[in-house]
Amino acid sequence: MNANPLAIPERLTFEDWAEGLRRAVRLHGQLPWMIGDWMDRGYRDFGEPAWQIIGEFETQYSYSTVQNMLTTSRAFPPEERSVDIPWTWYQSMAVLVRAKRKDECDAIITRALKGEMNRQTIRAEVKRLLGNEASPTVGNGAKIALNGSQGPKRMVGEGLAERLEHLSDLLGNAAAVVAGAADEASEHGTVTAETLGAVQEAMDTATAAWLAVMK
Repeated sequence: MNANPLAIPERLTFEDWAEGLRRAVRLHGQLPWMIGDWMDRGYRDFGEPAWQIIGEFETQYSYSTVQNMLTTSRAFPPEERSVDIPWTWYQSMAVLVRAKRKDECDAIITRALKGEMNRQTIRAEVKRLLGNEASPTVGNGAKIALNGSQGPKRMVGEGLAERLEHLSDLLGNAAAVVAGAADEASEHGTVTAETLGAVQEAMDTATAAWLAVMK
């Protein structure tokens, strides 16, 4: 039996322990990029069969999560990434690349590298830049009136900020999944059942989170 390369040695100095922990944290931060890059390569080389492999890991990663990683990897090629910016920050900015507003995205990255922005301020800036482009729509494009006669005028409750933050993450994930489906349709003229399932899953999850906020 081969030794576990991830096993922690029985004897180690404090310096060894600290470096091992740092390596583990760095590796964890790179995992979304690694999965996204491998999926991008697999999908480009082999098409739909690449998605079938994801089913082997469904207890660890849903289709929508992998689609999100793929979309973020495509938005930011390896040469455009910085180890000083977490993947989740890039995830929040990917929608700007999809909207063909790369210059504004680059400006945010520059500010982030200077320590002037964090994930929360990045998301707020992306929302400001996109404006109405990011507004949810229904039917023929009419905006959902969250503050109108059909929606709540005021929301209160313990943990409201946390629930809304969670909803924001899920909506960002759903947007990335839908963007990935659009890429697939553009490249191949069709969308696989797995991709449609990922879109449905992402939308259902976000809807459930919104209903939880409304309780």
